[in-house]
Amino acid sequence: FPIILLGTLLGAFVYRWAREAHGSLAGLLAMGLYAFAPNLLAHTRLVTTDLAVTASGFIALYAFWRYLRWPTTWRMGLASLALGLALAAKLSALLLIPVMGLLALLESRHRLIQMLRDGVALLLIAALVIWAFYRFEVRPWPGSTLPLPATTYLLNLRTLIGHAGRGHGAFLMGQVSMHGWWTYFPLAFLLKTPPLTLLLLGVAAWDTVRRKRWRGDAPLVLFPMAYFSFALASSLNIGYRYILPILPFIIVYAAKVAGLVWLRPVWLRRYALPVLMVLYAAGSLWLHPHYLAYFNLLAGGPEDGYRYLVDSNLDWGQDLKLLKVYLDERGVDDVWLGYLGTADPAYYGIHYRPLFAPGTSDPAGDFSPVNPTSGWYAISATVLQGPYSLEPDLFDWFRRHEPVAKIGCSIFVYRVEPDPDPPAWLG
Repeated sequence: FPIILLGTLLGAFVYRWAREAHGSLAGLLAMGLYAFAPNLLAHTRLVTTDLAVTASGFIALYAFWRYLRWPTTWRMGLASLALGLALAAKLSALLLIPVMGLLALLESRHRLIQMLRDGVALLLIAALVIWAFYRFEVRPWPGSTLPLPATTYLLNLRTLIGHAGRGHGAFLMGQVSMHGWWTYFPLAFLLKTPPLTLLLLGVAAWDTVRRKRWRGDAPLVLFPMAYFSFALASSLNIGYRYILPILPFIIVYAAKVAGLVWLRPVWLRRYALPVLMVLYAAGSLWLHPHYLAYFNLLAGGPEDGYRYLVDSNLDWGQDLKLLKVYLDERGVDDVWLGYLGTADPAYYGIHYRPLFAPGTSDPAGDFSPVNPTSGWYAISATVLQGPYSLEPDLFDWFRRHEPVAKIGCSIFVYRVEPDPDPPAWLG
């Protein structure tokens, strides 16, 4: 419920910024794009830090934008509080600091001294907010006697840097890698962003170029550009959720299309846009509740998304209960299970044999991946594609066969029939 409330609060700020920047129609368009955005709906129902940093980061930049337009002490205080909340939500929010500095230089060149003074105050208040989240912790850095405030926060930053250095298992279009690809996030954005959002984003970008509105649009485009550039250089290709914080900015920026007077003919805005919004909303409602598995038509829709991306783009173990329903309907009381998730399948009454040895990514002793024994198999899409396995092709036999069912697009069910003439040897 706290995450759902954060999502609702973020929606209110999306509407408000779009209305203030581009007018009432743009505010309504932004609200519609936000309310039915599959990726935002997916992560507004998951208890993670992704929606928290998305909401707090957007609100922080909105508050800072208002402060730059009408600089007062209380507006600076609100921006400081919002920045502190964003920094406490997730470490990636640290990118807000240089973006705010650049915006201050662009907007306030004639008030440099005041901006510098207020900037120092903003950072100090934000640091105090972070420290409060860590209950005003003061303890030495490991291996040192020097006490530091919020040492755990700094250790988390060190852990993140170490994680980036080690890499993280990832899958992209049939390939697996520990250190990723620079093309990962551009492809993820292209395949998992709704076509209407991509279309409106293109028109808005063309308007910026056509009218040379670089400074006017900077508050909405600087952070997405900086964040996306950072993602391109990252070795942690952990899914679309990693770039989720740019979505509210893109939606507000794209919503300015509703107020473009040069867009001809007029019916494009008056009639075509409402029809496209109805189709956009209908597509989102049709997908319910499988928002995490959303892929647009460029990827073939949710059914074929697993061919391009897995992990949190598609499969976070969310369909385990639906698997139980499917097995009960068919009277299956024993299944081989390769499940990606932290829940215990036995809790839901699923009687299963694991495909992996306990606590490892090695195949279970009685599982033959090359010539699987007859029976029912349920395999998560991520497990099937193998980014976290020492042998990525462990389930190649299953990839070459059609499943009898796809549970919520994330768990594939196979029925292996007995072989009437089993091979005596394998060479």
